[in-house]
Amino acid sequence: MRKQYPRKGDFRIWGLMGAGLIGPVVDGEGPAYELAPVEVFGEAEALFRLPGAGYRVDGTVIEDYQLDDINRLLKRVPGVYFREEDGFGLLSNISLRGVDTSRSAKLTIMEDGIPASPAPYSAPAAYYTPTLGRMAGLEVLKGTSQVRYGPHTTGGVINYLSTALPGARAGYLRISGGGDGEFQAHGWMGERWQLKEGQLDVLAELYHRRNDGFRSIAPAGDYAGSKETGFERTDGMVKLGWGSDRGRHRLDLKVGASDLEANLSYLGINIEAFKRDPYTRYAASRVDVLNTEHERTYLRYGLHLSSDWTLSWTNYYNTFHRNWYKLNDIRDLDLDGNGQVEGAEGGSRVGMNLSQAVAGDLEGAGLEALKGERAAVFRVRANNRDYYLGGSEVALSGHFEHGEWTHLPVVGARVHSDRVRRLQWHDLFHQDASGNWSAPTTSALGSDGNRRQQTTSTALYMEDEISRGPWIFLPGIRYEHLSLVYEDYTEDGSNQRISRERSHLDVWSAGMAGTYLLGEERAVFMNYYRGFSVPDPRSIIRGDIKEEISNSAELGFRYRSRTRSLAAEVVGFYTHYKDLIVIDNIGSGSGDSAGQEPVTENVGKVNSHGLELLVHGNLHASPDGLWSIPASLTATWTVAELDGDSQSTDPGSIFAGGKDGSAMPYIPEFSLNLSLGLKTDRWSTGFSLSWRDSTYSTASDTREAINPQTGNPDARYGRIDSVFLLDWNLHYRVTDNLTLFATVNNVLDKAYLGSLHPHGARAGAPRQVAGGYFGEQRTQVDG
Repeated sequence: MRKQYPRKGDFRIWGLMGAGLIGPVVDGEGPAYELAPVEVFGEAEALFRLPGAGYRVDGTVIEDYQLDDINRLLKRVPGVYFREEDGFGLLSNISLRGVDTSRSAKLTIMEDGIPASPAPYSAPAAYYTPTLGRMAGLEVLKGTSQVRYGPHTTGGVINYLSTALPGARAGYLRISGGGDGEFQAHGWMGERWQLKEGQLDVLAELYHRRNDGFRSIAPAGDYAGSKETGFERTDGMVKLGWGSDRGRHRLDLKVGASDLEANLSYLGINIEAFKRDPYTRYAASRVDVLNTEHERTYLRYGLHLSSDWTLSWTNYYNTFHRNWYKLNDIRDLDLDGNGQVEGAEGGSRVGMNLSQAVAGDLEGAGLEALKGERAAVFRVRANNRDYYLGGSEVALSGHFEHGEWTHLPVVGARVHSDRVRRLQWHDLFHQDASGNWSAPTTSALGSDGNRRQQTTSTALYMEDEISRGPWIFLPGIRYEHLSLVYEDYTEDGSNQRISRERSHLDVWSAGMAGTYLLGEERAVFMNYYRGFSVPDPRSIIRGDIKEEISNSAELGFRYRSRTRSLAAEVVGFYTHYKDLIVIDNIGSGSGDSAGQEPVTENVGKVNSHGLELLVHGNLHASPDGLWSIPASLTATWTVAELDGDSQSTDPGSIFAGGKDGSAMPYIPEFSLNLSLGLKTDRWSTGFSLSWRDSTYSTASDTREAINPQTGNPDARYGRIDSVFLLDWNLHYRVTDNLTLFATVNNVLDKAYLGSLHPHGARAGAPRQVAGGYFGEQRTQVDG
């Protein structure tokens, strides 16, 4: 295998903050610019007033259940859907409000308010999610995300919150271990110095996790098989913050890096094998491995221009390298069983894509090859890519009165540039009839994709929160101009540019939201927004793909008790998607053995509507405050269907053949989560029960592993059964600074089907048991 090249609290859920991501609201009082402008949401009192469905999960939930899997966390948030793939949440496929789940390509994913995807404009389907286990919280914004953020707001926004500066001399350490070689360590140290010119804060953090994996690769020939199907991940971060003594200036710097090595594969198994052993992998996936490196940096400056106006300036720069070396297809096959592939005998080469092979096409010959029982030639592709993004954003936020109306305007501008550079190759492995592999034959560098895509975006936006008495209004508009570049390079190893094409795209979003306060305990809100999601430069320039457009509306009701011990929210939503974008690779397979490229498509229109419910609080609390029964319930009903027949012209697309009224793949009609606990002054325990309705894996709504467009067996087609899962945790506080804990995920050890993509059935994680300790120490008071 060639080396990579080139090498360069409790559960609180609140609504949307209207003040803004970059420019925090100032109340005209108070000293310092202490707000780190990284959050979508703000204080609870402000959130109760604001006009959209937004949800925040505090870091205590991540800590209580030892969550490092974004899918398991998002089960607790209404209106969120996901397709599992690897069982650990390393690869995210998330949907909000019924948008296509594939690779989370329709979401704007941020960390501390900074775009976190490797190249969200130029490569929206880059398969990335930040490391959840090191986070202090998570924010999900749906109905009102379209104005502040881009370039993907037809689905919504997910903002990961990294560990904040503690504002004191403080430290934290968590160590845990469990089955399958599970080990996690997370620690940070912080300090604050009072200087003559102001306050200086520093934080240093390290996170590490490894797991051997719960799958096993079957043996074949001289390959003994392997149980090493897990991963190892390390994240480090340093933060610096300085605030002037009079609070007029604020400067924040963050530098972070992540490294991941994971033994993951695109190759799944067929349903018959899944029923026998859901945690097996075929021998042909023996060399598959994903390696990534990520560096991220931002510098923020905030200036109080006056008691009512604040200016902030954010600059950011991220790099990401990924090489996923994985089985791509069968290039040639022995059909007659004589031990020689057909091409080597002078006949026509017999190739197969993996989905057809897994499903048993050609009388099972391809499946036998994947198991190591038939001679074949495998192509293993090195999907070697470098990504970059950088940008600068300026925002002005303020406060003024006009008659009886109060205004909190925010005006912002952002210049952003990102790019992806593919420099891929493949290795051909010849397998004999016994499953033995020869040394690989390596192709020229760039032979399997040698191109560059770049996008530069100039964005302008404006919002104004306008209030009078119980009325609050939030109008806003966003405009973006995109400059797109697509370059092709030679594929013979010379790496010479052979073409350069340019294009431009103008997109916009706008909307109006409003809240009416029914006293201090109840509020009604509603909104209407137009959003967009942009395709990558190659799809626009070569494929004439249009931007995806959404028109969405919400109507919601919030309640909170006078004592704040109980809160509830119910939201009805409707979204119409036009020119739905389905990305290549997942949407249309991975091409075919003849070299046909997968395509990105506009497949038509989708209607999505439903209801979301959230109730949380204490079912009971003792008068002396020594024990309580906290509980939360989230439930979602969604109908997401094609509005008209699918316009897909690719017979391999999972949307091909979809008819008017066909269900969106992997979007369940019903889902719910119930969390119930018992807390005392020393110990606590809790259960989390989740249920997800059945779904179809394609728009054909077929239960059979057959592509109805071609009539060929295809392992991507079928039904995903409903699933009920139960998690449990136990905590015991030894001292004020030390807590012992134990967690069991999937308590009932349910073997369930998580996905039929990319190429065949793959199971969710089995029962996982872990235990350890954590503690935090502060040796000086904040200030």
